[in-house]
Amino acid sequence: MPSVRRLNPYFLFLAVAVPVSFCASFIAHSTHRFPLAAGASLDLMLTVPAVWYWLLVRPGLRSKTTLVFVALMGLLRAAFLFPDVVPGKVWIGAGMEFALIALVVTSLRRGSPSADRIADPVDRLRAIFHRFTPSAVAAKAMASEFSVFYYAFAWKPKPHIPPGTRAFPMHERSGASVLIACLAVISLMEIVPVHLLLAFKWSVTAAWVATGLSIWGAIWMTAMSRAFALRPTLVSSESIVVRYGLLFRLRIPAGSIQSIDAGSDLPAGTRVIPKDTPPSVCIRFKQPLDAEIMFGFTKRLTAIGLSADDAAGFADALRHLDR
Repeated sequence: MPSVRRLNPYFLFLAVAVPVSFCASFIAHSTHRFPLAAGASLDLMLTVPAVWYWLLVRPGLRSKTTLVFVALMGLLRAAFLFPDVVPGKVWIGAGMEFALIALVVTSLRRGSPSADRIADPVDRLRAIFHRFTPSAVAAKAMASEFSVFYYAFAWKPKPHIPPGTRAFPMHERSGASVLIACLAVISLMEIVPVHLLLAFKWSVTAAWVATGLSIWGAIWMTAMSRAFALRPTLVSSESIVVRYGLLFRLRIPAGSIQSIDAGSDLPAGTRVIPKDTPPSVCIRFKQPLDAEIMFGFTKRLTAIGLSADDAAGFADALRHLDR
């Protein structure tokens, strides 16, 4: 019989949490007595967090802040499944959202000025969520969502250019920044007529849903447009960090570069940044590298074509790589 210590603690936690959640859902969708609903709520709010603490927090595998996240998620699920036992699900959800925003803002402000200059804001957000979110995938997704708010609403942010690097924007030649900014303005201009049309022809609910989606789309496009200038591609003697706003990121260590060729010499399947723009250089890798796209997803590449706005300066910076 295998020792408990040899089993994956995450697997053990899921072995408890999933059946508890399933049983709670079964009770919520059946005719049940109040004691059963109360017991299921306590399991979601207390038993599951206690198991998380015993298996992961106590051995030091996860921080204590993750326990708060697990407990709040249990509270929220209990509120949705058993509103007669845990009332106020809307207020609980709103409170959790405001608390999360406050935590992120506070954590960002605590960073020292020197650290802020070095760390990418997206990486800082991911580190914040990773401290209290059990899932690395969830941390990446949440960081991507909050990155949108950061670049849409941050007051006079400066481009992220760490010391010892040269910055090369890649959005002016393609016109991507201006195009997306125009789409954001058009989205806002259409809100009122579309809202009135849907409210008159269909329903008020559909009108407000469309309005909410239009506002969110405008925020998203504003963030995308600003991020192009605030997250330029970086070149140092040790590496190239290809960044195209919030849409693409790839770190290329100097030692992993096989060749740097003219942009006209592209192998089949080469990713070009920006898309549909003639690249000035093509960089081939000794081994495939994982590029990061939206929401933390990755794409494996063997070569990349780049079209910097300052093509001559970019070519000069590449000549100074320590390869």
